[in-house]
Amino acid sequence: MIEIPSQFADEAKALANSQNKSSWHPVPCPESDNPDPTFYDDFVTEDLENATGSTNWLLHHIPGIFDSGHELCIRYKRNPDVVDCSENEALCGDGGGLSYLVAKEVLQHLPSSQPHPRRKFHVDFFTNQDGTHHFDITETDLQIRGHALDQFENISLPFINISSLRQKYICCGSLRIHVVTVNPEDDQKLLVFKEAFPPDVSLSFPRELSFLQRLPHSDFLLHPTAVIVDDTHLLRGYLIPYHPASSLNSLFHLSSCDSVSISPFQPMHGPFPSHLQRTHNRPRISWPLRLLWAAEAVAAIAFLHSQAIFWGDVKVDNIVLCTDGHCRLIDYFPHGYSEDWAPPEFPATIRSRPARDIYTPEHDVFSLGLLLWAIGEEVFNFVREVPFVEPVLLWSIDGHVPDWYRQLAQSCLNPSPVSRMKVDQLLAGLKVHV
Repeated sequence: MIEIPSQFADEAKALANSQNKSSWHPVPCPESDNPDPTFYDDFVTEDLENATGSTNWLLHHIPGIFDSGHELCIRYKRNPDVVDCSENEALCGDGGGLSYLVAKEVLQHLPSSQPHPRRKFHVDFFTNQDGTHHFDITETDLQIRGHALDQFENISLPFINISSLRQKYICCGSLRIHVVTVNPEDDQKLLVFKEAFPPDVSLSFPRELSFLQRLPHSDFLLHPTAVIVDDTHLLRGYLIPYHPASSLNSLFHLSSCDSVSISPFQPMHGPFPSHLQRTHNRPRISWPLRLLWAAEAVAAIAFLHSQAIFWGDVKVDNIVLCTDGHCRLIDYFPHGYSEDWAPPEFPATIRSRPARDIYTPEHDVFSLGLLLWAIGEEVFNFVREVPFVEPVLLWSIDGHVPDWYRQLAQSCLNPSPVSRMKVDQLLAGLKVHV
């Protein structure tokens, strides 16, 4: 890692070891099974005309204990006959699925059952024209959906049974990211459990774990420390170290301005629009620390490129501030992208190349230009007004970010991929000033 300047070491440690409560929801203490429904997740299709959704709940779930309780899946679709109804409200909402009151009503129609063996209830739900609710219920044995171990070769990480985990927090942005403990006698040692999607939802997890297994160690990355299996020897996810400050997205959310909008056009009134105000009174993070973190992020991408790995999803959400004050990458398996961080050539790349070749070194360098800007200005969220067009980066007028850094970031956004610098050149340009 790049050495932290001694005069900023205390600030780095203080930021890195502060609990970022905005990123995690605490889980109640596991006292007994809870007969009330506990929200698990929801899914809504993108088809507005024929929209369908499902909201999933846990019944008799013991808080903090994985694989406890029954599952209740309430399925619904757009109701053209009753406009003002629960299912239409859920389909038009911003997440959260059907209301808790609907789930409580469904419970009255379910057959009574004990916590074991675990069951799954599928309920097709709709609202009648007289306002009453109709339920069609089917009941099956609950099948835990993990990934077979025979898909993986020579897993070198230790195996931990999911029954040993105790959930302490759940990620606000993803219901499959958990903060857990493993050893009941060491309840203070926290880890992050990345729970795999089941095979019928996504097949990317076997590829992700195989990728992580093959990748050489780098101190610029957060590597898995163990794989999680269940009693049937199905793979359920993996553990990585927990760091309380969480991602740079979360850190900047506490101290910076509201969401920023950037466009291809030079703003008329100064570099940073006057309506973007910092939401907290905390002083800005010292510039040498922000410069250090930017250099470490670029060094991490340089390492991936040295392994012929082109990521495609560089963003502040995937950079964690660790307890030693340094930044490291997470979720660096190349399998997705974020439109606001993608380069101008990306739509054509998707159309002309096979899926395994859509990410390029030039793609990562473009995203790094946006990342340098986001770290320099402590921007946690932004929107490109015109997607896939080179944006003009907006800088604050206080001069705390030097001109050379601004020019370096903007140069990464050259609309011509062949005209962008290589990641090693970008890293060298930063290291001169660190």
